[in-house]
Amino acid sequence: MRLRNGTVFSGITAVALATVFLVCFSSKAHAGMIPYSTIGPHEYQFPDIAEHMAAQLKSAVSDLLKQHDSAFSAQDLKGVMKAYSAGPNIFLMGIGPSEVYKGKQGVEEAYRQFFTGFDKGALTFTYDWIFAGAQGDMAWFAAKGKVDGKVKDAVKEIGYNLSGTLLKQKGEWRIVAMHFSGLRFASEPGKEMKQ
Repeated sequence: MRLRNGTVFSGITAVALATVFLVCFSSKAHAGMIPYSTIGPHEYQFPDIAEHMAAQLKSAVSDLLKQHDSAFSAQDLKGVMKAYSAGPNIFLMGIGPSEVYKGKQGVEEAYRQFFTGFDKGALTFTYDWIFAGAQGDMAWFAAKGKVDGKVKDAVKEIGYNLSGTLLKQKGEWRIVAMHFSGLRFASEPGKEMKQ
């Protein structure tokens, strides 16, 4: 290979220079891009697209939690269960060894017990932050929130952490598994999980 100034390069040197150029160019091209492995396939997207997709997911998770929390406060078991996946393998776990619930029947029983610890319609949920990611039809989230209201005849504010796994069904995100900590409405709101 001969350059305009007359310098001659062997074929191997030319290939090496071309490779270095492509690697450098590729690195610069991707400098303004981010992988969105938490949003979809392992590909690169422009930041505004990735941020838009992340914002959509966060909004969807926020809406799902609002749906769940509203039904929870209203002690509406059917409404709460609409936030969960229609599959048989849903899971809810709290902070103690007795707060482990598996399957539709186990999760429903958990909520029935939770409902006995507060006045119907008395709770208000807010979130300090929600963080979420997804790949395909599976997603996860983590959130820090608080609940205000009348709990066991006393006005309280209880902080809690929440995390979960979601499955997209018929275009909507639904809870497959959820874990909460720092949130108690009854003294012993569960039984050991039976396999």
